[in-house]
Amino acid sequence: MNHLIMSLLRPQEFYNKALQCTNEEALRDVLQKEVAYLNNAYTTVNSVKNAFTAYRNYFKDHEVSHPNIDDTELEKLVFSKLRLTNDQMLEFKKRKSAQVIDDMGDLRMVREEVIDSYLEKAVSLLRANSYLDLIIGLAALTGRRTAEIATSAEFTFLDASTLLFNGQLKVKGKLDVGPYEIPTLYDAPDLVDHLAILRKFRPQLVSQPKKFHDCCSKDLNLRTKKHFSNMFDCKFTPKDMRAFYAEICFKVINYKPNISRPLYYARILGHGKDDVTTAQSYDDFRIT
Repeated sequence: MNHLIMSLLRPQEFYNKALQCTNEEALRDVLQKEVAYLNNAYTTVNSVKNAFTAYRNYFKDHEVSHPNIDDTELEKLVFSKLRLTNDQMLEFKKRKSAQVIDDMGDLRMVREEVIDSYLEKAVSLLRANSYLDLIIGLAALTGRRTAEIATSAEFTFLDASTLLFNGQLKVKGKLDVGPYEIPTLYDAPDLVDHLAILRKFRPQLVSQPKKFHDCCSKDLNLRTKKHFSNMFDCKFTPKDMRAFYAEICFKVINYKPNISRPLYYARILGHGKDDVTTAQSYDDFRIT
C-alpha cells in the first residue's frame, strides 16, 4: 500500500471512537460516517477495498473490550460494515477480470526440462537447515501459500502423491472451505514429516499470518528469487511458485484431458467452485 493511501487511513482514531460509543446505535453511526469518509477519500474500488482490509486488520490486532456492547457483537458489526457493497464488489470483480485477461497476453514460456531442475531445487530445500528455505520447498511442492505453510497448513496423508490439506487463507468470506485433496510434486509422507519439522522452528508464528508476513516476507521474497530466478530468466516470486505448481500439475498430473485450466487450477488451489477468475490470476506459465 503506497504512502498516499496510508496517509488517508485512520484506523487507530476509528478504533478509539468505536470503543467510546455508549451503545450499538452510536457505533452504527460512527461506522456509517467512517465508511462514507473512506468511500470519499479513495478514487478506486480497489483502494477502498484495501482501506477496509487495513481497518479490519487493526481490529484483529488489538484486543476489544467494551463496557456497554458485547465484544463479539461489536467485532461482528465492524467487520460486516467495513466491506465493499455488492455493487462495489461487482465492479471490483469486473476490473479484476479485465486485468486477468490483459495479463494473459504475458504468459511466460518454460521449457519442459526446467521442471526437473525446479523440483530438484525444491526438494533440496527440504533438507536445508533454514526455516525460510523449508517453507519455500514445501510451498513449491504443494502449491500452498507460504503464509499457509508457515502458520496454518495441516497435511494428512492420503496416498503417495496426494494430501488432504486444511488451513486455507484468503477464503474471501466463504464458509465452505474445509479440507480438500491436493496433488503433490514429491513424496507425500515426506512432506507431512517436513511440515511437522517446520512447526518446531518458530511455534510463536503458528496461526499468526500477519506476524509472519511482517517479520519474514522480505527475506522470503529474496530467497525465492535467489533459488529460482535463474531457471526462468526473470524475477520469480512466492506467488509464482503457486502458479508454476498449478501448471506442472495440469501438464503432468491432470488425468482429465477435457477440463479447462482455470477450472483445474480452481480445484487444486482451493478457490470457490465458480471462482475461475481468481484461478485465472495464476495462469502465468506455459510448459512447452
